[in-house]
Amino acid sequence: MTVNTHNPGHDHTAEQSLPIAPQAEQQAMEKKVNDFLFGLQSEVEKTPEGMDYRVYARLLWERLGLSTDNPEFEAFRTDLIASMKEIKMDDLVDSDLRDEDKLNKLTDLPGEIVLWTKGDATNTGYQKTKVARAKIYLAVKRALKEKQKPGHVIIAQDKIAELGKYLSEKLDTTKGTNQIKPFRIVVLEDSVKAFTEVQKLIDKLGLGDRATVFPIWFTHTREGQTMQQKDPAKFATTSAQHNGVTGFGEILAPELLQKISPDDHTIWLVDFDGVVSDNIGMRARQLQAKLAVIARHTNMKNMQDLANRIDRPQT
Repeated sequence: MTVNTHNPGHDHTAEQSLPIAPQAEQQAMEKKVNDFLFGLQSEVEKTPEGMDYRVYARLLWERLGLSTDNPEFEAFRTDLIASMKEIKMDDLVDSDLRDEDKLNKLTDLPGEIVLWTKGDATNTGYQKTKVARAKIYLAVKRALKEKQKPGHVIIAQDKIAELGKYLSEKLDTTKGTNQIKPFRIVVLEDSVKAFTEVQKLIDKLGLGDRATVFPIWFTHTREGQTMQQKDPAKFATTSAQHNGVTGFGEILAPELLQKISPDDHTIWLVDFDGVVSDNIGMRARQLQAKLAVIARHTNMKNMQDLANRIDRPQT
């Protein structure tokens, strides 16, 4: 396994070669490093402020036993954020969305498409850069404009809160629900929890008797694959309950469209990570970017070095 430390925009040409270990040991080491790096990311994501890669860089540096007083820290943080933003994204977009004919059929569906995603949108702008590098949001917006159809984009630290603002403005809930025609929100998500969150938001806005939530669960993602491996029966039940699909092409299936029954009042709420884009492939690229940055700015030059450091008690 090799970590390429060269990133566009950086003058680094050397590669850090990771030592070959017996397969079981190698897998255990990779899991340890992966859990460490992304467990820390999850920790930051769960804070009230949401994801902030400046905070992540500081915590990572400290958890590696390094002091932020070290002059190298600022270079490390700058490099980490820049390297994350440079990750190639366009080939991670769902293949059905990269198919011009299928994209045309999807954007022909009645209703309004709302592309939404959460992440580090305002602190470093990473989420906005990631979405822009995928290029698909621009393609969808262009298709909708040509068809003179409504569309909206939400890229936010807290996408539920932003969705609430959007619905409040769009539906003018302050004037009472009697003026609002019944509508359906079709939620395309890789997280089952999101379906409940959207329903809670609808109830909070006083739209429970006017709006219905139709879930479509993308099952080929981290959450879906993990559930399928750990509890196949639960996965099968959850997939059936939430209209599980593995790609956008399945949404065009007559049986599913008949169940959705979209009309001009339908809102298609389309998530980015794990739905529009492959979040498993993206995480693999994030891992390589993080390892390369760590190698450039510390004495941990390969995955084994990092795994050994994780094992040491924090000082």
